[in-house]
Amino acid sequence: MLTQEKLKLIGAIASESGIPIRTIRYYDDLGLLKTNGRTDY
Repeated sequence: MLTQEKLKLIGAIASESGIPIRTIRYYDDLGLLKTNGRTDY
């Protein structure tokens, strides 16, 4: 059985990792991250 991963908001990821939201979005734009959707800035 597959376990379902809990989705996290970008603000939570930024806070936990210490990486700014703009950097995370930049990495997403470059295709370095696997995201599950995105809202407007």
